[in-house]
Amino acid sequence: MTGPDIPPTPRLPEPLPEPGDARTNLPLAPIDEPPQLRADAARNRTLLLDAASRLLTGCGAADLTMEAVAAAAATDSMVT
Repeated sequence: MTGPDIPPTPRLPEPLPEPGDARTNLPLAPIDEPPQLRADAARNRTLLLDAASRLLTGCGAADLTMEAVAAAAATDSMVT
């Protein structure tokens, strides 16, 4: 069989280290605190919720679409 040269697969160290011995386990988020939103995510969330609330009052739940909420939020973000 011809083809590109494939490098050999690297070998794992033997024996494998016990969990925690070779690396430090870091928590992804504080355990006792709610996750914090990035500033842009918090701003976008506020824009979306405000737009949805305003549109819900104006057209009711049956006629509310995600497209309308997104468009209203985008318009709001250009104004501020």
